[in-house]
Parts: sequence; C-alpha cells; structure tokens
Amino acid sequence: MTVRAFSTKRILLGVVTSAHGLKGQFKVKSFTDPPANIVGYGSLFLETGKSLKLQLIGMHKELLICAAQEIKDRKAAEAIQKQELSVSREVLPPISENEIYQ
Repeated sequence: MTVRAFSTKRILLGVVTSAHGLKGQFKVKSFTDPPANIVGYGSLFLETGKSLKLQLIGMHKELLICAAQEIKDRKAAEAIQKQELSVSREVLPPISENEIYQ
C-alpha cells in the first residue's frame, strides 16, 4: 500500500484510464462536475510532472475521450495509463476558511 503525503499544491481532477485508438487519444475518468469541465482548467499535471492540455474529443459511457498535443501516438497514450491528472491549486477559485476541495 502506497502512502502519499497530503499536498495542498495540486488538486486531483481525474485519472487516465486507458489508451483509445491509434492516434494518441486516451480515456479519462473526470472528477469534475460536469465531467467535461476538466478541459477548462488549462494545463493538467501527470504524476510524473509532465503537463498536458486536454482536448475533449467525445465520450464513451462515463469516460471522456481526450487528446493532448503532447501525446502523439498509442504508445505514448499507453505510457500515461492509470496516472492521476491534477491542477495547480492557484488556478482554482478561493474557498472560505471552513471549506476544502474534495
């Protein structure tokens, strides 16, 4: 079991679930409401520190089909499978003292 320290610098917005097709598209489980809002946050960070600017291509069941200029082919899409997508805390609106982002 992996234990991660709590960090307020980045907020988790989704996870890459799998590659989709041959052109570098991939499926994303979004934690935003509505799910398509994840593409409006600008650059998202993978766990590796690499940033992606998501483009919404479509939906498949409850998953978003996305593309990113940084992901050129299926092999690159497979390399980011199961990685979390987060955003810098600074781009989110401020919250009151007794609120948290969940």
